[in-house]
Amino acid sequence: MGVAGGDADVAVVAGEAGHGELVGPGGGLLGARRLYLFGVGGEVFPGFERLNEGGRSGMAGSRRLRMRRVLVVGEVALALVLLTGAGLMIKSFLEFIGANPGFDPDHLLTAEVTLSGSKYEDPAKEAAFFQQVTERLLDLPGIISATATASLPLAGENGIVPFSIEGQPFARPEDRPEAALYVVGAHYLDTFKIPLLRGRAFTDSDKAGAPPVVLVNEAFAHRLFSRREPIGQHISVEMGQPGKPAWREIIGVVGNVKNYVGQAGYNPQIYVSYLQVPVAGMTLAVRTRSDPSSLASAVRGAVWSVDKDQPLGTVMTMKEVINSRGEAGDRLMAELLGIFAGVALILAAVGIYGIIAYSVTQRTREIGIRVALGAEKRAVLALVVGQGMKLALIGLALGLVAAYPLPRLFGSLFQGFSVQAGWVFVIVPTLVAAVGLLASYVPARRATKVDPMVALRYE
Repeated sequence: MGVAGGDADVAVVAGEAGHGELVGPGGGLLGARRLYLFGVGGEVFPGFERLNEGGRSGMAGSRRLRMRRVLVVGEVALALVLLTGAGLMIKSFLEFIGANPGFDPDHLLTAEVTLSGSKYEDPAKEAAFFQQVTERLLDLPGIISATATASLPLAGENGIVPFSIEGQPFARPEDRPEAALYVVGAHYLDTFKIPLLRGRAFTDSDKAGAPPVVLVNEAFAHRLFSRREPIGQHISVEMGQPGKPAWREIIGVVGNVKNYVGQAGYNPQIYVSYLQVPVAGMTLAVRTRSDPSSLASAVRGAVWSVDKDQPLGTVMTMKEVINSRGEAGDRLMAELLGIFAGVALILAAVGIYGIIAYSVTQRTREIGIRVALGAEKRAVLALVVGQGMKLALIGLALGLVAAYPLPRLFGSLFQGFSVQAGWVFVIVPTLVAAVGLLASYVPARRATKVDPMVALRYE
């Protein structure tokens, strides 16, 4: 009668178990063990589940415990969302690294040149300047090939232009198909190592006054001339020039090239010669035998040998251009998301471990009684681990709901973002669940080592 609070529950359980009043004919510890094995302990004896939550803990302790559980669930959900985001960015980056851009960016040096002033008001003089510089570059030792282009592949610089196909009129101008436009020099394919699939490439004879010609890529030919040979067909390209666009003969089909970093698939592309469509702002590109950076001064000298007053813009290797246009940004985003996800995962693991360790401490006497009544260690282990995994699984469910729209969200935020996200939604939850299991197992393992005699005297 002098025992109060949690001790009263212990006395009642021990006394009733000894007299067999609640456990039937088997009586004693054997009957109580049957109750435990059938999971009755918590329902019949409320004190079994709250031996330390009586008068000492009170409602305030219960509220604090519930709040801790809510925080742990939130940490698990946040960790899963951040890890999913990091996984998507990393997978997109790896897919880009492994994807074929359609050309060889190694040993390529680029230099921007923008012509200005009264001496270049005539478009023919613009074309002549770049042709002369290209010829000077080809004469330099260490340079394999040289060209000029208005836009670089993977740099996202090219424009999108509408075009018409001879013999296929469109009811409205806005219904015309579109393609990426590249204004390039005669040695463009050799310099960038873009394969010529059929037909011929541009030559120096494809200049003003000669029949207008174009090259198209494989995606263009497949999409628009799937049932007939594109070579010899004529298209009209709207390039913003005065007058009605001329019909241009398709003289060659080249390999597909990515227009920008992260592009999914290939789009139709049209190539025209800058000798026929002069442009004041061009980028010189040279393919070198050795380190392209070592020839930067030689490229400057070639330009100044044609016009000593002509300034040069940025001189970079092609790989530096790619990094500046998006690869570096994607890598940084993946690294930042990975760091945040790692921190969130650690917090979730610490949270699960902390709340389970706290629960084991609070339930020491209950665990001691279970062991005294014959509970096996694996049953105690399953009981404690189950408590932690319940929190982890709730967090996983909420995190999956929150992470599901991420692929579409990233697709709207990052140009060309497109990944197969299935494996991310398998690996990431598995990882988070494994961390939750480990965080629950450590305190659960300690719970199996509780000494019943010490536990019954635990305060």
